[in-house]
Amino acid sequence: VGSEMCIETVGSERERVDGVLCAKGVSAIHAQFVREGDVVYLLDEESGQGTFYNDTRLVPWQKTKVKDGDILRFGTGEYVVEIT
Repeated sequence: VGSEMCIETVGSERERVDGVLCAKGVSAIHAQFVREGDVVYLLDEESGQGTFYNDTRLVPWQKTKVKDGDILRFGTGEYVVEIT
């Protein structure tokens, strides 16, 4: 049985990402969410302003597991994780 993997990118450039973030300071391709089975990870794609996970700046391209209730910041926008 294979493991299901899904990758979705977020950023400000509508033509290049799966989810558009309109906050100031969001890069064209800012970050990606990777779902591996029931686990979701966040990776910063070397964004200019950085990606923050519960007030900690992520190291680019390093997987960070996210869960319900975590606070993510892309540019000036803050978001609460809700995995469905």
